[in-house]
Amino acid sequence: MSRRMLLPCCLILLLTWAVAPLQAAKKPHVMLDKDSYSPHLSGNLEGYKNKEVFLADFENEAEDTRIWYYYSPDKNTTYEASPTIQSYLWYCWEKALWKLDLRRVYRDSSPSGDIPELRLVFTSWSDRNFVGTVTIWKKAAVVFAKTFDVKFDEPSPAETAQLEQRAYRQMNGIISTILGDDGVRKVLEAQ
Repeated sequence: MSRRMLLPCCLILLLTWAVAPLQAAKKPHVMLDKDSYSPHLSGNLEGYKNKEVFLADFENEAEDTRIWYYYSPDKNTTYEASPTIQSYLWYCWEKALWKLDLRRVYRDSSPSGDIPELRLVFTSWSDRNFVGTVTIWKKAAVVFAKTFDVKFDEPSPAETAQLEQRAYRQMNGIISTILGDDGVRKVLEAQ
């Protein structure tokens, strides 16, 4: 490489190196906290009062997420949950179910085969949609299975705190959509 080409190449590399952190700093990074989530569910969900459910561990099979993160489709916004996004999702569900006045939400195992076991496996999660399959077991048999695709509006440009609140509203939408489904209601309310 000639000296004449070396200086412009070095300048380009230097500028790229200097500008990259500035561009990365512009990308919002939203921290989600299960303790900050406050359920505000929509729809007629009173039928869940005094019911019981075994809430099995949720599974993340989404290729568009990581263990701690989900993203906007363009990857410009990162949503981080701790300890994992599936644990965050599970704890938000638990809080929502308690808010509906369920008599008991079992964590580790169901004391009886008569109590429905709700499993959720999500296969896609971004700030524009959530795709997950709910399977409900009773007496060691699947009594309900359905895939839900919950869509969200595109966010307007916002500060990180606004994106965090939007993510909590999306969680309300995910839970309300699934619990509001006639098939889910039929199984969980029939105790």
